Amino acid sequence: MLVDHEIAAVPGLIEPFIDHQVKAGNIGYGLTCAGYDCRLGLTVRWPAGGTLDPKRPELAQWRETTYREGEAIDVPPGGFFLGVTIERFAF
Repeated sequence: MLVDHEIAAVPGLIEPFIDHQVKAGNIGYGLTCAGYDCRLGLTVRWPAGGTLDPKRPELAQWRETTYREGEAIDVPPGGFFLGVTIERFAF
């Protein structure tokens, strides 16, 4: 775990890197005092039903959905999805 000044001191750790917090309403991204808030890309995958076996994830069936910029993603209680961030992280 790194704090804001440690994140900023490592070149290439996050690309593209935003060195300040960008806020639009109550949604924000970029470097904050608590770390780095990343952005979710527009395409996500939802479980298509059935039971997900954590020991055999290759058997899971997924439904892929692409959203428009700014469109809300509703996640039901107990639900989840897989997504890709806009930022790339070099760990």
